[in-house]
Amino acid sequence: MKSIKFGIKEIVNFNYCPVLWLLIKSGLTKETPARFNGTLIHVIHKELIDYVNNLRVYPKKITRGELTKELKALALRTLERNKWWKILSLHQQRFVREIVNYLVEDATSLYFNRTKVRVRVEVELESKKLPLKGILDRIEFYKDKVRLIELKTSSEIKPSYILQLAGQSILVEECFKKECTAGEIWLLPPNFKCPVELIRARKEFLNLLSRLQNLSEEEFFERTGNCESCLMRYYCPKRNGRIEILRKMIKKAVKEVFENG
Repeated sequence: MKSIKFGIKEIVNFNYCPVLWLLIKSGLTKETPARFNGTLIHVIHKELIDYVNNLRVYPKKITRGELTKELKALALRTLERNKWWKILSLHQQRFVREIVNYLVEDATSLYFNRTKVRVRVEVELESKKLPLKGILDRIEFYKDKVRLIELKTSSEIKPSYILQLAGQSILVEECFKKECTAGEIWLLPPNFKCPVELIRARKEFLNLLSRLQNLSEEEFFERTGNCESCLMRYYCPKRNGRIEILRKMIKKAVKEVFENG
């Protein structure tokens, strides 16, 4: 039987709250505008970088201004085709456009940058040594190093962002055989690039992975301190006293982990 693979974001959610992890796993979470924004940004980012990467393989005579105009038009077409774009408020659309302008500038600079850097986005990786898989926002390959970049529609760095990058670095080192102990978190907006060190966070991430592999019911009844800030607090069976429903969900999740682990 094929062994179960835990997604990096799944492990980060488990660290925030095991019950939230369970709700997401059971398909009981609600979509939020913040999630729509994030989805759109990642779609646009991939379109822009793919376009520039293709242009670097088959270059043409073009000025910086002309390329910027082409990329903006591409981003606009992509937004208008996306179903999430149509349900955003005008305020949310302005928020996304601000980030898109920044990503267009980044993609333009990448094309005219003479540094030999290879960029891949939305990269799916899976470990052969660990029950781990993930999708990486962006990897930059330099001659002597690899840099991971995580895009976040936030104005501050949260511990979960660093933990997510730490999990990604484990996959990168195994799959590409290159050392990866640092990365960057792009806060969009205010469009800051924040370097982060990942060595300590990697130990924490591997500990979380071990906890998931040895899942027990007790994990779900420990207090996390995140209840008041959780977007799913009104749907949480533990918070709302629906303990029997929660126990059934736990039993199903634990069974799946041990049957496939």
